Amino acid sequence: MREKSAETIVEPAPAGGQAVPVGDRVAPAGDQPAPADPVAATRRRTSRMIDAAIAAVFCLVISATGIGLMLSKVGMTFPDWVGVGQTYSYLEGRDYQVCPVPSVSGITSGEFQSELEDYLSDHAPNRDAIMLSTAWMQRLSIVPMAGILGLPAYPTFFGSSYAYLPEQDAIVSIADRRARVANGIQDASAGLSLVIESHPQTRFFVYTPLRNNMLPYLPERLLSGQVTPQWLEENVYVPLEEAGARVVRPVTRDFDEYLQDYYRGDFHYNALGANRGYCAVMEAMGHGEDILERNQLLRESVVSIGADERTALQFLSEPDYLTDYEYDLPRYSVYIDGEPQDPSFVRHRELLETEDYDSDIYIARLSEYFRGGIRGSVMLLVNEDMSDASSDASSDASSSSVSSDASATRDDGEVLIIVDDSFGKGVEYLYLSHYKYVYVLDPRGFPMTLGEAVDAYHADDVLILTSVSVLADNTDILAN
Repeated sequence: MREKSAETIVEPAPAGGQAVPVGDRVAPAGDQPAPADPVAATRRRTSRMIDAAIAAVFCLVISATGIGLMLSKVGMTFPDWVGVGQTYSYLEGRDYQVCPVPSVSGITSGEFQSELEDYLSDHAPNRDAIMLSTAWMQRLSIVPMAGILGLPAYPTFFGSSYAYLPEQDAIVSIADRRARVANGIQDASAGLSLVIESHPQTRFFVYTPLRNNMLPYLPERLLSGQVTPQWLEENVYVPLEEAGARVVRPVTRDFDEYLQDYYRGDFHYNALGANRGYCAVMEAMGHGEDILERNQLLRESVVSIGADERTALQFLSEPDYLTDYEYDLPRYSVYIDGEPQDPSFVRHRELLETEDYDSDIYIARLSEYFRGGIRGSVMLLVNEDMSDASSDASSDASSSSVSSDASATRDDGEVLIIVDDSFGKGVEYLYLSHYKYVYVLDPRGFPMTLGEAVDAYHADDVLILTSVSVLADNTDILAN
């Protein structure tokens, strides 16, 4: 007799389940769990550990921020490097978010929550070090990839608009601003044309130092669609000349020369570049015989971390140092909106002589040294060694009317208006070698138009001394 084979019983699995065999029987899925996937289990444990670590770090940062702020409020002071209780970031170049005040409208709109988040983020202990460390960690993958692709530079962090050039140990902007600049220059040229047309007795000059966000000499393959000398000629210099201005071309001719004339970690020119630009403008004005000769080179004794370094969150291998030349300057006076200032206002020489530095290592040394020019105000420099047509020149210059009618009785060839940005700070006082009065206006906040200023100060010459970007972005002042 043939043995009866074992009977296989298959019970229907519950919805969504799967039958699981047990021995020579098939049991319902609900009887016993399926064996766990060891790889998936490891991933879940790792994910939970990471989530817990992130939550712990978040709670630690928030707690430390809150405790630090409370201790700061009750009068406890912290070292500058901790960053607690500070209201301004020199590294980021901005004011920190103030503590928001809750309101019904702010809470319902989400504005209060957003400002509170910014407030806690801004006041996190050691925020500067955290930002720099994060950028450094991102470069651990960026740098090898740049090497594999054979690039001469690499972005300083993910999404950065700045690149570091290892061979030159320099930082440059890689943001494409061509369209924006071209549109702005067209508006500036149109406004300037009207001013020039209505002031035929005044000469107008333009000198635009090259910033590295509009630099036509960057190494190939660093940018797609680079700015070229021809682009600058067609979109910047020719439109300004067609408006009637006398355009002085930048003296920097190639990238090697740029590295000599400019700080490697900052977009401003150094003492050499500033002097070369000043000489080129004086020659174009016909004042070549009055050019001040540069003498001893002065150099700051501490590291100057430039604006590009701070924004790029990467520092140079060999640091920059602030430089200036000694000049045989005439005696001069300084006024801000008619109020007399110490002559050192435009050139903080004691900074180099006494090393009286701010303790924050990220402070802008260039602005700390050259203090000339205040946005929204008029700075007047008076050459005290040059004779004046008016016997009351001294009292007139120190009066409160200096910003409107101090030049009413002056001879021709005495008055220069400089419309400048930070590039003018290192050379404004040098033009006193030929002019009795030099008025300095910053287009980023000056309350009157250029045409009104020419009329008020009876200007003989006007020098527009700004970067291309600032000129294109601040066209309101270039109106009649």
